[in-house]
Amino acid sequence: MDVDVEKVSLDMPDGHADAWLYCPRRGGPWPGVVHLTDIWGVRESHEAMARRLAGEGYVVLLPNAFYRSGRPPVFERPFTLNEEPTKLRYLEVTGALNAGAMERDGAAYVDYLLSRGDVKGPGVAVVGYCF
Repeated sequence: MDVDVEKVSLDMPDGHADAWLYCPRRGGPWPGVVHLTDIWGVRESHEAMARRLAGEGYVVLLPNAFYRSGRPPVFERPFTLNEEPTKLRYLEVTGALNAGAMERDGAAYVDYLLSRGDVKGPGVAVVGYCF
């Protein structure tokens, strides 16, 4: 199935998050999915997964969950887990994303998807990767 990709800016409780929306080109409404990345953030591998899921008939929101710490790329390459700059950036990125922030963000992502005419409710699915 053909997929359209749109960059969107989400009004969040703590600012503005950049995100990418992957939608099947025809039909709908479709079930919605929030695709949360791992610690390395939005990058080609997650974009490919979101596109593949949309191709199966879902509207997929791929947000920059780390918007409080900057826009992608979250980590400048090359990065090495054992090097001090990477450790410091990791602490900065994860420190801003506490349980309360994740709860507020999750609700905003779901509300955004359910506000769209091409997403059928009453809920959405969430896929996420470890960090």
